[in-house]
Amino acid sequence: MVVCDACGRENPSDSRFCNGCGAVLGAPPEPRREERKVVTVLFADLVGFTSRAERLDPEDVRALLDPYWRRLREELEHFGGTVEKFIGDAVMAVFGLYRSREDDAVRAVRAALAMLDAVEKLSVEVEATHGARLRMRVGLDTGEVVVTGMAGQGGGEFMVVGDTVNRAARLQAAAQPGTVLISTETVNQVRGSFGLRRVPGLQLKGIEGVVDAYTVVGADERPEFWPEARGIEGLITRTVGREPELAQLQQLFEEVVADRSRRGVTVIGEAGVGKSRLVHDVETWLYGLPTDVWAAPEPLGCPA
Repeated sequence: MVVCDACGRENPSDSRFCNGCGAVLGAPPEPRREERKVVTVLFADLVGFTSRAERLDPEDVRALLDPYWRRLREELEHFGGTVEKFIGDAVMAVFGLYRSREDDAVRAVRAALAMLDAVEKLSVEVEATHGARLRMRVGLDTGEVVVTGMAGQGGGEFMVVGDTVNRAARLQAAAQPGTVLISTETVNQVRGSFGLRRVPGLQLKGIEGVVDAYTVVGADERPEFWPEARGIEGLITRTVGREPELAQLQQLFEEVVADRSRRGVTVIGEAGVGKSRLVHDVETWLYGLPTDVWAAPEPLGCPA
């Protein structure tokens, strides 16, 4: 009998094709697919956990890590990340693996902040039962990687390799406990969405020369109210070079209000040219108008 690798059906030994699904019997396995992608890689690890775990029973360690793994996976997947692997108390995740989004790096940073918050809350429970606090640090880098095993799009095993992975791991090791440390490449993708404090001249293991990195210090949308903004890259910036596009969208909205009609607008451009910022500027302008201008009796919708 010959067992079909595709569906598991048993077939006569002289069969060339499966009687169940029609697949070629005895065909060599399909080679693993490789693909180059630009992603944001996240590394997170508990600080000093290994030494604490050595003093605990293995079953206690497992009971302690189970909710930790579960909470981290929930936060990562909530923000669109894909867990590549858990190694003990460390986790590696990738943003932009199966579906690339313009805000993958922003999602990764938000996931990292949510993970820190989750671990802080979990630490209260752990301290009550095991007498030890949990502290985590996170590193992120954005860049090109090679992904092996992409077949399946969301299922099955895969592996991500490249300098981006190494830098994310080294940034995690250089981060202070309870913080998120990101590379300049990631900063270029998230500037304007977070408060960032520059950490210059880092010497990362296995990486030549010194590098600058940034600690994420806040995600407040109105940084002018932060009590201590010194040394922090703020969020308030002025859009430069988009006056014609902004004026065009403003004019279209005014025509919609005047004619009581509807318009569809598509903003197209390469990643990083400022599409989301242009839409944000239009929304800011719109909600700065008197309420009776845009709150029409029949909803007109918000310009896209």
